[in-house]
Order: sequence, then structure tokens, then C-alpha cells
Amino acid sequence: MVVLNYNGLKVNEACLNSLRQEGTPGVEVLFVDNDSTDGSFEKAQQEYPEFVHQQNGTNLFFAGGNNRGLETVLSGDTEFIFILNNDTVVEPGCIDRLQTFLERHPEVGACQPLLCSMDNPEKIASGGCRLGGVGKAWDHACGQPLETVGDKPYQVLGVTGGAMLVRTSVLRSVGLFDESFQMYFEDVDLSLRMRNAGWELYCVPTARVLHKGSASTVALGMWRRAYYCERNSYRVMLNNFPPGRLAMGYARGVPLAIVASAYNILTGRWRYGWSILKAVLLGVLDGIASLPQVWQQRKRPCRFEERVDWKVGYPPCPTEPMEDTRPTGQ
Repeated sequence: MVVLNYNGLKVNEACLNSLRQEGTPGVEVLFVDNDSTDGSFEKAQQEYPEFVHQQNGTNLFFAGGNNRGLETVLSGDTEFIFILNNDTVVEPGCIDRLQTFLERHPEVGACQPLLCSMDNPEKIASGGCRLGGVGKAWDHACGQPLETVGDKPYQVLGVTGGAMLVRTSVLRSVGLFDESFQMYFEDVDLSLRMRNAGWELYCVPTARVLHKGSASTVALGMWRRAYYCERNSYRVMLNNFPPGRLAMGYARGVPLAIVASAYNILTGRWRYGWSILKAVLLGVLDGIASLPQVWQQRKRPCRFEERVDWKVGYPPCPTEPMEDTRPTGQ
């Protein structure tokens, strides 16, 4: 298991205590620190000596920080890796339910628990990742009651980086998080690479994790978080969309983002608006520079097209439960 920390002094205790009590035998916790300055790493070392502790020399953001931990785990012989945010509380038996599901379904490369709101556990925080036609992702069933998704495992387009169990053989095959994303949508990109390699992805609703959300990134401010999301939506398209969809995504995404930035500037949210505009310009420049590499990637089969909401520009608030594709008991 890899738990990434960055100045998480206020949230680590609840997360790490829940891992002590989770109960799945044989689980080893690797606590990875992204050069925190609030004393959270030192406190975790002192209070949780049974866990393995690893410190990065600088803040590598979500993608790079997790990758250093994943590389450490992959040097061993474990079959599964649980990737977990530190602003979470893992319910007892969660990891065992996820692991049992993967053991019974060899065609599934990764699965996630149902993430529920820390403030209101009867509401869903994430039932999987969804994706629109301009590369922007959102959480399935976010804000909806638990009965929205039921108890049966169901297919998702992507598994969330907040809590996912993935086969080590899959990571060795498709690679780790793309560190150029830094943070936001890197889990979607990894999920699409897994799908393109022929793996199925699932949410297992009976396995549950409480999630606070944005505990480490809130200090960035809304406008900077929006910048990363906007910029990385173009990276998602460049890395994964087939040529026709890529062209359509840029044709729609750029003007939509410009309209959104102008609206926010005119209504007084000028920092947020300028961040979107900057992201559009950088996304286009990245796209031009990456065209040769992208053309080579387009030779891969795209196995995820039927699960993308191609008509969606800016993400809606999802309300409908995702359909089950076949019976999958635990």
C-alpha cells in the first residue's frame, strides 16, 4: 500500500489509525512524504513505527510522489498495490473485499472502493471516474445517496487515484502515473492506458472509504487547481484520444474554455478566468510540440470510446447510476 503525504498533519492520524484497524492480513503500509514542512512526516515516523516511511527530497506532486512509492513496492513481489490519499478513512474489510474481487476476476486490472463524503457518509464522493469529449473528468454519482449505485460491482471508465487497488503486473506493463500531469486527471490517464491494454476497471460499492477531499491542494487556491484541471484535460486527449476525437476535442475545448474564462473575468473571478485562458494556450502549445509522439500513440486500439460522454464539454453533475455490464458477485 502507498499513502502519499504533503503537509497532512491534520488528516494523517484518522487515515493511519483506520489502516491499523482495517484488518486485512499481510498488508504493508508505505507512507511516502513529499517534503512536508509541517512536521507530519516526523510525527508519522514516531507514532506509526510499524509502517515503512519514505521521504522525497522535494514536492513531486501527486503523480511523482506516488510513483516513487510505487517504484519501491514494485521492487518486491507483491501481487496488488493499494494507492490511497491521506485525507481518507478506510472502513474495516475494505482492502480484503477489493482484493477478493480482483482474485475472482482475472480480466479486471484495477478496482476502487466507493468513496463517501467524510462530512456526510450517506453521500457518495466518487463512484468512479467519468470523462467528457474535451478531456475533462468528474466523479460518478458525486453528491448522490449511496443507493444510487447499489451494492453490485460495476464497470467504470476510470478508477480514482484517491483509493484504488491495482495489479502490480498491470503497472509493470502499462507504466505508472504520467508525471507531466503533476496532479489532477493522472488517474484518468492511467485508467485509459489500462483499458487500452485490454483490462477492465470496476467499482466495488461494498468496499468503502470516507474521503475529505482536497486536503493537500486547498492551499493552492481555486484558480490554480482549475489551471491544472484545464491544462491536463488537453494532456488526456493528446495521450489517449484517437485522431478524429482528438481534433473534435480541441475544436470544442478551446472555444469552450475561452468562453468560460471570459465569463469568469467579466463576473469578477478574474484569477480563475485567467488561469483557464493560460491553460488553453499552454495546452495548444503542448499539443503542437507533442504531435509526432501523439501520432505514434494513435496506432493503439482505443477500447474506452463507448464509455466516454463525447457530447459533454464542461462536466455536468452526474445523477444517473452507471449501468451494470454483466453480473459480478464478490
